[in-house]
Amino acid sequence: MRWLGEGLKYNTSLTSLDISDNQIRDEGMKWMGETLKYNTSLTSLDISDNQIRDEGMKWMGETLKCNTSLTSLQIRYTGIKKEGMGWLGEGLKYNTSLTSLDISENQIGEEGMKWMGETLKCNTSLTSLQISENRIKQEGMRWLGEGLKYFPSNKI
Repeated sequence: MRWLGEGLKYNTSLTSLDISDNQIRDEGMKWMGETLKYNTSLTSLDISDNQIRDEGMKWMGETLKCNTSLTSLQIRYTGIKKEGMGWLGEGLKYNTSLTSLDISENQIGEEGMKWMGETLKCNTSLTSLQISENRIKQEGMRWLGEGLKYFPSNKI
């Protein structure tokens, strides 16, 4: 990931990157996160079906705070739990470019949806959110609903 990250840091033409199902781990997300702080051309990133867990989402959350080009992010089936959703949600509170987020098939659960609800109260850009197969029950849907009530654009 380090070499890919170095290349992307200076690339100005690539707009879409699918690196799903490549055994990328949390350390790889550190490199990708650092890269995306500088890259201004990439609009779509798919990191699904890798071994990125909560620690990796810490790096992605930090990246989302300052990245202004990503509009679509897919993080399906990586094993994210509530802690990872907290990190990701914190970054999404400040992000103004991401319009589509797919976090399906993870293990976010009730507490993770609490973070997503809080995120939606602040985020103004999301228009599409996929959260299927995340062990979300009634309490999690309540948190999501609370966030949607205050969601500034009400586009989801």
